[in-house]
Amino acid sequence: MLDRIQRHLGALIGDRSPLGGPDRLREAESYAQRILQAAGLRVFREPIAAVGGAWCNVFGDIGPEGAVPLFVVGAHLDTVRGTPGADDNASGSAALLALAEWAGGRPAPRSHALRFAAFNLEEWGMVGSQEHAAALRRADREVDGMISLEMIGYVDSAPSAQSFPPGMGIGRRRTGDFVSVVGNGASRKLTARVARSLGSAGLPVETATLPASLAMLIGASLSDHASFWRQGYPAVMVGDTAFYRNPHYHQPTDTLETLSIPFLESVTRGVAAFLEPLGD
Repeated sequence: MLDRIQRHLGALIGDRSPLGGPDRLREAESYAQRILQAAGLRVFREPIAAVGGAWCNVFGDIGPEGAVPLFVVGAHLDTVRGTPGADDNASGSAALLALAEWAGGRPAPRSHALRFAAFNLEEWGMVGSQEHAAALRRADREVDGMISLEMIGYVDSAPSAQSFPPGMGIGRRRTGDFVSVVGNGASRKLTARVARSLGSAGLPVETATLPASLAMLIGASLSDHASFWRQGYPAVMVGDTAFYRNPHYHQPTDTLETLSIPFLESVTRGVAAFLEPLGD
């Protein structure tokens, strides 16, 4: 998957904010659509009218159509203004597209549909994922789970490079070289399953299962998984812990050179290991 991930990073990195880089953001939407189509997935757009413009989520489905359980893997395309957004969140988007290409080359699941979701306007209150999760609930769609790939490319192996919210760092790794899986109470089983798959890729893993109030307080609900929590769906965030590790978070220095591509590839392979048996 390494070549795919590097190709997608090269295409995506740059200011992709609706105010600072609207053209680049629309190019990212189109790029995601082209990759999903080339992978042989059923592709559709979901329009979003927000932040003074017309935007869209981009989706690629594989597996049975109709009223079958759905599993969603998502990552957000947009950035905050003034940052190239390499870790936040070209890393997650590149992994998402590489996973879609991987899935498109395999036998389609039989009992589930997999949806690869390139969400938009996450940095503006998760607008894209909130609209989509709410639409799924209105349609009474069965969603077995959702994984949000949120900043999965930054590593710092120096002692004490990793920080934690107050009271949550006891007994945890202090080097910033693990992947985290965060869920809520309804996502406890999903959290454990995803963590096992990531561990099978040779990654150190730290997990947290949090009530919604605590997740909001410590910033663990600041990604698209929280939109699915609000609709009562199990969902987890897979990430590198963002501002608890990465000093380039929401800064102009969030560049390709700061990423650990081997770590990013390992996380991607770990998610693939989770997805592989779905629908068998």
